[in-house]
Amino acid sequence: MTTLPALLERVRAATGPDRELDLLIWKLLVWKTPWNHELHKTELFTRSIDAALALVERMLPGAFDSVGKDEEEGGHWWAADLLVDNIWHSGVGPTIPLAILAALLSALIDKAPTP
Repeated sequence: MTTLPALLERVRAATGPDRELDLLIWKLLVWKTPWNHELHKTELFTRSIDAALALVERMLPGAFDSVGKDEEEGGHWWAADLLVDNIWHSGVGPTIPLAILAALLSALIDKAPTP
């Protein structure tokens, strides 16, 4: 089973939309029934800004703050910021959905209970 940190690394390494990555995100964060996990039924999290934002709202209601060009990376990357429990979580990526997903996963990792 994929862990949140492993999934974050996959998102950070992605260069664009990826259906296998969409499936991993769906299985780890959304999946509720074992008979409904076909790839074609998953959201296009890595392709769609709307799907990535809807996932943020589902997992961390009200957390989304902003998205824009990351000037520190030469303006070629996108950055997304989430505010969760008064803590900022940022993500960067070559596309807006990947930046949003990186910020979401970072926030979820921070919120996860420590064993």
